[in-house]
Amino acid sequence: MEINPINAGKILSPGIAAPAAQSQGAVEQNASPSFKDLVKTALNEVNSMQTKADQSVQALAMGEPVDIHDVMMEMEKASMALQLTMQIRNQLLNAYQEISRMQF
Repeated sequence: MEINPINAGKILSPGIAAPAAQSQGAVEQNASPSFKDLVKTALNEVNSMQTKADQSVQALAMGEPVDIHDVMMEMEKASMALQLTMQIRNQLLNAYQEISRMQF
């Protein structure tokens, strides 16, 4: 059994794509996306997972032919994505608080 290493670019979700670089005068086309763009993209992906899970639960409750296994998987993916997002937020807040306590 082959074990592949973790790719840092795919930690949140393999479906998250880096936002396209905007052409603004001196900005290069190959420039990496800003931190703000990465966070915004990740939050949008988590939101879409939550929405998809909610729609699946509603479809199941309405009696539509939906596989309960798929509904549970979507709910768990959305839950784990939200938990990861909250842990990242907590780590960022801790780092900010540590920096603000530093004396220069």
